[in-house]
Amino acid sequence: MNRSLKQAMAALMALGIMTGSALAVGTGIVDRVSGWCPAGTNLTVTAQPAANDMLSGWSGSTNGATFGAATITFLVNAPKTITATFVDIMRTITASAGANGSITPSGAVAVAQGDNQAFTITPAANYHILDVLVGGSSVGAVGSYTFTNVMGNATIVPSFAINTYVVTFQAGAHGAITGGNAVQTIDHGSNATPPTITAAMGYAYSSWNGSYTSVTNTRTLTALYTTNSYTLTFNSSGGSAVSPMTQLYTTAITAPAAPTRTGYTFASWNPAVPATMPASNQTHTAQWTTNNYSFIVSSERGTPNPAGTNWYAYGATVNFAMTNASVIIPNDTKYDATGWVGTGSLISGTGTNGSFTITNTTTMTWQWTTNYWVELNVLGN
Repeated sequence: MNRSLKQAMAALMALGIMTGSALAVGTGIVDRVSGWCPAGTNLTVTAQPAANDMLSGWSGSTNGATFGAATITFLVNAPKTITATFVDIMRTITASAGANGSITPSGAVAVAQGDNQAFTITPAANYHILDVLVGGSSVGAVGSYTFTNVMGNATIVPSFAINTYVVTFQAGAHGAITGGNAVQTIDHGSNATPPTITAAMGYAYSSWNGSYTSVTNTRTLTALYTTNSYTLTFNSSGGSAVSPMTQLYTTAITAPAAPTRTGYTFASWNPAVPATMPASNQTHTAQWTTNNYSFIVSSERGTPNPAGTNWYAYGATVNFAMTNASVIIPNDTKYDATGWVGTGSLISGTGTNGSFTITNTTTMTWQWTTNYWVELNVLGN
C-alpha cells in the first residue's frame, strides 16, 4: 500500500541549549531536540530520512535560513518553529496490456518504494492469457502478479491469444480419410476444413454428424453415409421376360422365378444370382439346355431310315426315307410305300421321303399298298 505523506517536526526554541540525542519522528529524524538555545546562535539541523523515504523540505520560521542537501542553518534570534517534512520515495510500475485483454491497475502506477503492488490480468471473452512479461522476462500465463518490496521502476506487459479448440474428424465405418487433416486446431469462431472422404464400395458419403463451422469448443465429428442402390438385370436369352431388381447394397436377394422357353429347360443364371445385393449393377444371362425329343418310326415292312426310336434336339431337322419303297414277293405280292401317318411334329404325308423340324415327341408310321400278281395264260390247239 502507498503510505500517506509523513511528516516529522522538530520544534526548536531559542531559549536554551539543546541537549540529548537525536529525535526520531515519523519516517525521518532530525539530529536535535526541541529546547532552549542561546540567542545569536547559528543553529544547523540535519534531517535523516528513514529507509525508502526522503526529505521533502523545511517549513516554518525559515526566513534567512540557508539550506544544504539535508540541513537547515538559521540564526536563533527569536522563538522559532522549524518543520522537516519527509515523503515516500515513489516508484513507477508501467502496466500495459496487449490487445484482447486488460490489466488492473493500468498505466503508470505510482508505488511507494518498499511497498507491494498487485495486478490482476483479465483476458477478453474467448481469449486467454498467453504470457506475462515483467521487466521483459516471462513469468508465465498468470492471472495475477504482485511486485513485492518495490525498489525501482518496473514494467508489466501481459499478452493474450484467442482460444483454440481441437476438431477431430473420423471416417466412420464405411469410408476412409484420403486427404486433408483429420485433427485440426481452430481459433474460436473460425471454421475447420473437413478432410476428403472416400466412401467404401457400396456407400456414398453424405455429411458429418455435427458442425465444423463457427467452432466454440473441442469436438469430434464422424462421417455419415448413405447406402447405394444397385440393379440386377436379367437377359432371358429368348425365354420369358424377367423383371429387373433394384435394391440397397447388402440387402438379401430373392432369386426370380426361372423363365420359360419352348424346347428348352432353364439351367441357371450366368453369373449366378448373389445372395445379397452387390456393389455394382449386374446383368445375368439365362443358360438353357436344349430339350431332346424322340422320333419313333414304325413300318410293317421295308427298311425305313431312321427306324425305331431316335432322339433329336429341339429344332433339329429330321430327314427320313424308305430305302426300298417296293417290296416284291416273286410271282406273288408287291408292297409299295405310299406315304406315312405322323403325330407330334410331323404331319401325315405321301411319298417315300421327307423332312421336318422336331419340336416335341413325334411318331411316324409308314403306309403301304398291296398288289397281287395276276398271271393270265392262253391255251390253244
